[in-house]
Amino acid sequence: MSYLYGDSTPSPLEVNFVDFLRDSLDFCVELSLSTDGLQREAERGDALRSAARGDIDRLEKLGSGVALAVKSLSVGEGDSPTARCALAIIRSTSDRVRSDVQEVNAALETEEAKLEVARAGERQNCVKALGQLLLRHDLPESSATLTLKARANAPYAAQLRTASSLGVVATIELEVPSSDLFGHVVRVDRVLDRLEVEAPEVGGWLHKERKMRPQRLEKLHLIELELPDTGLAEIYQTAVVELGASIPIKTTRTGSTDHASFRPLFLATGVTEGFTSGDTTPYYHKVGDTWDTVKFGYLASTTALVNRVMADLSR
Repeated sequence: MSYLYGDSTPSPLEVNFVDFLRDSLDFCVELSLSTDGLQREAERGDALRSAARGDIDRLEKLGSGVALAVKSLSVGEGDSPTARCALAIIRSTSDRVRSDVQEVNAALETEEAKLEVARAGERQNCVKALGQLLLRHDLPESSATLTLKARANAPYAAQLRTASSLGVVATIELEVPSSDLFGHVVRVDRVLDRLEVEAPEVGGWLHKERKMRPQRLEKLHLIELELPDTGLAEIYQTAVVELGASIPIKTTRTGSTDHASFRPLFLATGVTEGFTSGDTTPYYHKVGDTWDTVKFGYLASTTALVNRVMADLSR
């Protein structure tokens, strides 16, 4: 969309500057109000701490003064009645001073907790005001990245990360409606006509040559998980959903030294082609099991799946 100056001549602006200016001023007002609130709370906290220190100082001086006054009097020797009374006065005064100091500190902690709640509210107001501005406008000289993460039986989790030359970096959680394309798990071919990677492939009638050729990733390929330990099958199924791919996964009770040897110390499973399902290479353990019979599309999609599982497990 193009915009015009007040005299109807074309402008280089790519945004509605008037709307942006109005919303920016609203944001600045909210920011100023919250800043003033934070300053007031900080000053109130300083005053409360200063008053508490004064109260504690006077209490401690009172306790010391009482003890010195009693000790300066002639109270007699040993276990005389006046000596016992003097000792009781000093102990009682010390206990009372200690108790009142604890009450002062407890009251200060209560008031500081209230202040922190108020400060958190002011900071949240700043975040809310910035969020409202960013939801309506892109900041000048900013870039944005939208991230979608598939979730089983739910819309995609969507995050918009923005960064501007002004130093403002923000992450905005977006809600994806169920009626949207990403309101449920989407096959890759719904978004992209083709999804390919370049992988080596051997071909040629007279002279075998190894060439980089495109390999389709959206094809269906079966993967078997051999005797997966608790939770591993679910992790692989989740990874398929996150990739937005259609990779059938079947669990089997097959055991082999490839993964069974690790089982005493680690959760383990064997990731294989469909041996028990019959969807496997006809060249297994045969002389025809050569480079030129490898299905690199299958290899690429399986590698992508295992890579996703490793990334999920590392979080």
